Amino acid sequence: MSGKKIFKITWISAAILLGAVLVFALVLWLTVDEDMIESALEKQLSRKVKSGGNKAGLSAAVSGISAEQDGR
Repeated sequence: MSGKKIFKITWISAAILLGAVLVFALVLWLTVDEDMIESALEKQLSRKVKSGGNKAGLSAAVSGISAEQDGR
């Protein structure tokens, strides 16, 4: 194969990969919210869960979620 053809295939592959990553991020951003997280926690813990007004979104889906006991 010629150098131009390899260069073209590389750029097309990179563009497709970038597009797939952007679509995945958009889907996460649209679907992950506070209600979804509370529902998943209630299902796993078998008890009522109330969030303290934390912001949930793409960053929570990627980096994880931490919780603290309220102490009441």
